[in-house]
Amino acid sequence: MTSWYSLGMTTAKIAISLPDDLLRLVDQERGAKALSRSEFIRAALVDSFARAEERQAALEYVRAYGDQPETEDEIEAALKSATALLATEPWE
Repeated sequence: MTSWYSLGMTTAKIAISLPDDLLRLVDQERGAKALSRSEFIRAALVDSFARAEERQAALEYVRAYGDQPETEDEIEAALKSATALLATEPWE
């Protein structure tokens, strides 16, 4: 598996220790996806970091709204816009 993440990157070999039951799960999943252990673990790490970045972005988004909440005028404008848009829908 060559992913966008590893294109053009040098790699380093590492050794990790896993409990037997976790290694069995890795081997079951990677076998079903026809991946090597390295490919599977690399993909799992990339996915984990991507999800962590998404969570952080969501937290920052929520924090920004807390710091600068919508004004009453913005809420009223959004409601009017939504009402006008929904009025054009054929509700049957």
